[in-house]
Amino acid sequence: MVSPSRAAILELCSKAPVEHYPAGAVLMRQGEIGTYCLVILSGQVDIVAHSPLGETKRVASRGAGSVVGEYSLFEKERTASVITSAACTCARIPHAALLQMLNNSPPIAITFLAAALEKARETAVPEGFRNPA
Repeated sequence: MVSPSRAAILELCSKAPVEHYPAGAVLMRQGEIGTYCLVILSGQVDIVAHSPLGETKRVASRGAGSVVGEYSLFEKERTASVITSAACTCARIPHAALLQMLNNSPPIAITFLAAALEKARETAVPEGFRNPA
């Protein structure tokens, strides 16, 4: 999987607040308006989609070094929920900080774009589980 460079992740996290979560914590809810993304520093999360009929489907898992929630930078609403499957430590990155980094560094922006496209293909949420338009 393509992922942003370690240097880019470290730069993003350098001034971000660090938060600790127990297993089973809901970090992001599908449908809410996103204003931040998280960098997973340790632990594991599941990306979970919910259908309007109440069905739930795990579409991916992510671990240390992964960025989650960055889609809402463009989509506004969260496209899935993020739930810890193990205790996690995460850096909370405001969208403004992410945008500033992407604007200031085209190579990092391209890496983030490539990673986002790969994640989109890998974790495509089934039609019945997407937020209603």
